[in-house]
Amino acid sequence: MIDLTNFEYAVLTKLLDGKHRFLALLRDQLASCRVSRREFTGAGFYTHLHVDNSLALGDIQLRFGDVVAEINEMPHGAGFVLYIKNGRLSLLEGYGYDDPWPIKITTYTLRYITGEERNWDELKEVLVFATTKEKKNMATIESVTERDDAAMLDELLWTVLWQPFGLPRDMRHLLKREGEEFALLARKNAQLVGGLVAVLSRKGEMEIRHLAVDAHVQGQGIGRSLVAELCRIAENKNCKRIHTIARNTSVAFFRKLGFRISSEKAPSHPIFLKHGITFEIMEK
Repeated sequence: MIDLTNFEYAVLTKLLDGKHRFLALLRDQLASCRVSRREFTGAGFYTHLHVDNSLALGDIQLRFGDVVAEINEMPHGAGFVLYIKNGRLSLLEGYGYDDPWPIKITTYTLRYITGEERNWDELKEVLVFATTKEKKNMATIESVTERDDAAMLDELLWTVLWQPFGLPRDMRHLLKREGEEFALLARKNAQLVGGLVAVLSRKGEMEIRHLAVDAHVQGQGIGRSLVAELCRIAENKNCKRIHTIARNTSVAFFRKLGFRISSEKAPSHPIFLKHGITFEIMEK
């Protein structure tokens, strides 16, 4: 496997830009996407993409391509199509308009076919298919607004995160931080299966305080969907940084979502150390 070029990454970023939830989930895939092989046709290219199976969004097959480029070496410009196969980024196609594809691209400008602004009406028609199939395979995400939901979230967090270590039921409140709190629920077949609690500080930083998924449905993309929704909220709030204190057992999970280990020193706790659990501060 090899890394994406700066040009490929720029094109994919442009294609996946937007607040639609499905695009946000695909951006999570892009964070760890690699290249399995490249093909050059003379008039364009095919870049075959590799995304970990754990990030797949169900059995979704589609393609879209509303991004074009003005390229110094190509007077007539170029266009691009992104293929999604089995719920994963699969292939990026680039093609020229009557110009051979250059060996090297020096300068370029990306825009949408419709100009600087995207035609969301057309794109949403494509994404409706993806979102409909996605809902059959993934949980729905919603904000906590009712007292009963808040109590169920507390119970889930305790059951998954703290009960195994003999910690009390009110751990969420004992660990409460100052700031604007965001609590999200994940439901599947009307059942609560996951939850996330985050706090927005006065510095404009969003911290994921707690994230838990029911043991029976782990590995189905529920945690990823919760984090993706929080990232959308953070973007709308113009957050400077999203960070979390991650257990060593969840570092790989956050890395797949584009987080990296911070240089800050993470706290430790004797109860968790006893069970071989250490912590890392991760950020994006």
